[in-house]
Amino acid sequence: MNKDLIVFSNKIHAIVEADYGDFMRLGNNYFIELREQLEFLQDQNINSKLREIQDYLQFRPNWNVESTRTRLDGDITYMDQIMAGHRQDLES
Repeated sequence: MNKDLIVFSNKIHAIVEADYGDFMRLGNNYFIELREQLEFLQDQNINSKLREIQDYLQFRPNWNVESTRTRLDGDITYMDQIMAGHRQDLES
């Protein structure tokens, strides 16, 4: 898995606050760091997924920490699969 995605995932899973507002503030900071790390990719699918994450994490949350964390896990997996495809293209 991409190291930036691993770091983001680990930070998201280390958040122990049960209050969504607290989770959102920390999660959004970690998300901003991730987005800055991935800017160089210029992949439409990654950029679209990043916009979607920001939307449900910050702008239109469901106010449930665990379901948001689960959704983030799925989106991290999705982005990693896209990145794996790019790595495979570069190796061939």
